[in-house]
Order: sequence, then structure tokens, then C-alpha cells
Amino acid sequence: MVKRTTKNNEQLQYYSALGFFKQARISAERINFNSGLEGFELSPVSATCYTFAAELLLKLLHNISPSKPSKSGHKLEELFDYLPLETQKKIERNFNSKKLKTNSKEKLKAVKFTYNTSLNNNSDREDKNDITNLNIKELLRLHNDSFVNWRYSYEVKNYTYSIEFNFKLIDDFVESLIETIENEIR
Repeated sequence: MVKRTTKNNEQLQYYSALGFFKQARISAERINFNSGLEGFELSPVSATCYTFAAELLLKLLHNISPSKPSKSGHKLEELFDYLPLETQKKIERNFNSKKLKTNSKEKLKAVKFTYNTSLNNNSDREDKNDITNLNIKELLRLHNDSFVNWRYSYEVKNYTYSIEFNFKLIDDFVESLIETIENEIR
């Protein structure tokens, strides 16, 4: 039998996730690659905070779901796929409606960092994922390991390394999780 977390722990988890989410957005809105190295300073911080917020919220949905115990790990796609199908569909509906709106999120961009690449090798800079136009499954697949990849990007051993992040769409995803949780606990 799986022991359910207490309400206080769930509240702490929820508010911690909101804190990481708010800080992620503040950092992401400040990213401007026309102002020196600030994009390199803020992108890893914001990406790590966004994905950790998403992870905490997905795990909270596991905790409040009566049918499945909590799942561990940082992989967003696995955490999402482990949710009950009905919950996944609610999140996806919320995400799709938010994805269409751009009004207040024009500052949130998609980024791609490529390390140790040759300037003459155009394939290193090619956008193979169409990162600006992802559905929820593509977003989660692309950002599945983002927490670890961005948090530990300085440890990369490969000669050529590429990492992408869509701040607007992950913002939409986290908002969708928050909306789903708020509707679940009402």
C-alpha cells in the first residue's frame, strides 16, 4: 500500500513549484541575446527552474490522483505518461488553448545553444525539431531531460553538443498543470 502524502506536504510542493515557475518566467523574460552574455547567464537558470516546476506539479498530480502512486525521477515525458489518461487529456486541452494565445508572452522565446561546433558546419545549427511549433507530446519528448541537461550543461564531455528550449511553450505547459491541479482540488 502506498502512503499518501499529507496535505501540508502537498501545499509545500505546490507553492514551491509556483516559486520556481515565477522565477523561471522572470529570468526568461529578461533573455535578450542582443545584450552580451546575459542570454547565456539566464537561459540555463530559467530552463532549470521551468522544468523543476513542471516536475513538482506532475508529481503533485500523481499524489492527488487516487489511481496511481507517485513516480520518481526528472523525466517530464515519463512523469506525464504515468498520469491517468483522463488527467493527461485535461492537461493537453489546457495546453492547446494556451498555445494559441501569444498576447503577454512575446518576450518568451525558443533558444538553441550549440557548443564546440564548427562555424562551417551548418547541420550543427539546423532546427531539426521545429521547436517553435510543438504539440504537447513533442514538447515533452524534446524537454524530457531538460532539468538534468540544463542544470549540468557545463559537464558535457561531447565535442559537439546542442540543447534547445522553448520558453513560451513550457510556460504554457506549466500553466496548464497549475490549471488542472486547481480544477482537481476544487
